[in-house]
Amino acid sequence: MTFIWTPSIIILMYLTCKCLSSGIFPSCNLSQYSIQDESDIELLTNNDKCHVFLVESIPENLTFSPGSPKHLSTYLAWKFLIDSAKTNISIASFYWSLFVDEKFNFTTTEQGSDILQKLIHRKGVDLKIAQNGNKTNSTDLMNLTDSGAHIKWLDFHRLVGRGILHTKLWLV
Repeated sequence: MTFIWTPSIIILMYLTCKCLSSGIFPSCNLSQYSIQDESDIELLTNNDKCHVFLVESIPENLTFSPGSPKHLSTYLAWKFLIDSAKTNISIASFYWSLFVDEKFNFTTTEQGSDILQKLIHRKGVDLKIAQNGNKTNSTDLMNLTDSGAHIKWLDFHRLVGRGILHTKLWLV
């Protein structure tokens, strides 16, 4: 039996949003806590409740004024999701750029490299990726395929006449 990605992902995204907003999961909390590191996440999620956290891509060394809201970084959120996955990780994404090119010496690329290595070296966790466009020579995706990830390329122009998969979604 072949897994049909497009309708399944669209339905899953719809159901997730619908369930979280309609109260089907009354124990699902939108966290308004200030989360700075992994110990804060573990403290808040160390129970059977569902948690939803706002996550931001925050530029390195950005200083916020006192009293500003502080949200979890994308890096810490992804790290937590990978570490907490027990059976599978499903990712929908527009593009991948985690691989560190040797010609660049930016410390900020270490986080992307760490996430890629965690995904490559996952143990007993099935990784499925819905990727925008036609198959490309992405180093990240080639490495993930070599590690056993299942990647489906979605050509929205062919499927629905226009558009792209601009989603950035992880289900664990």
